[in-house]
Amino acid sequence: QNGENKTTYVRNQMAICYQQGGKDGCYKQVAHLFSQQFNLKETLSLFAQTENYPEIFVRCHEVTHYLARAEFAKNQSVPATFAECNSTCHGGCYHGVLEAHLKSKQTSLLGSQFHQEFMSVCGHLSDYTKPLLFYECLHGLGHAAMFVTDMELPQSLALCDLLSDSTIQSRCYSGVFMENSS
Repeated sequence: QNGENKTTYVRNQMAICYQQGGKDGCYKQVAHLFSQQFNLKETLSLFAQTENYPEIFVRCHEVTHYLARAEFAKNQSVPATFAECNSTCHGGCYHGVLEAHLKSKQTSLLGSQFHQEFMSVCGHLSDYTKPLLFYECLHGLGHAAMFVTDMELPQSLALCDLLSDSTIQSRCYSGVFMENSS
């Protein structure tokens, strides 16, 4: 609104959904609204400033998934979108990037090309300047697995099983279970 403080505006928009219990895709609509009005970094900054308020804290993770999907749709680049993300709202931005990327690559869950993409998209620990980003990527793969399988737990866990070792697989499993619980 004209002259309204941005943090107040974000809180007010999130409060509408919070009061409605998030019905009718409200959080997805709010994310779309924010992505039209602010860039991703700015929205994450506004969430970081207000994350302790219940109307933000309760569902900002979900909203950051939507925001990151929208950003990825614009630039079609995992590294470029990851560079815009941070851990605000429990790293939901990273999760949304991988959801959008894998959805764009999905032709068949049984296809070897999709499996190859799933296994390689995060690269290796040595590719990252901060190990946390590698682990966020692996965790985000679990969220993305649930997204591309339409929330099928066994299929999602099977995708994580494709990864190279048990440590890496467990990071992916944690994303599957987190997405399953929400």
